[in-house]
Amino acid sequence: MAKATTTAAKKRAWDRFSQWIRVKKGIETTKYPFVGICVTCYKQFHIRALQAGHMIPGRSNAVLFQEELVNPQCVACNEGLHGNPKKYRKVMVLKYGEEQVSRWEMEAKKVIHDRDMDFEAIEIHYREATRVLLIPFGYNNYAEMLQGHQ
Repeated sequence: MAKATTTAAKKRAWDRFSQWIRVKKGIETTKYPFVGICVTCYKQFHIRALQAGHMIPGRSNAVLFQEELVNPQCVACNEGLHGNPKKYRKVMVLKYGEEQVSRWEMEAKKVIHDRDMDFEAIEIHYREATRVLLIPFGYNNYAEMLQGHQ
């Protein structure tokens, strides 16, 4: 697969994963797919104001799609505070324990090349997973949900 094609496929996979994270965690924390709570400042936001923030910074393929390590974050925390890493780590240690967080931090150092990732399969999986989450709320897909809650 050519580099440009791989980069585009990785972006599409990330976009679908990010949507799924925000919808899933929104439902878990607020009971609504279009509202979520920032993992580091605990403020509630519309899904458009949230990003999928990583506990471990960078775009390492080893943990890029690690579901436990990615949570909704507001733009102020994710971009303005560069992920608010100390607070994020503290939240994750409380949730998963120091030992597990340390394992993930070690795992993040592994090198996994884009060519070894099936970004198309990841994209398809999270598109469908998001759809399944949204059906009980009367939506067929992410775009339809956003359109109904602008």
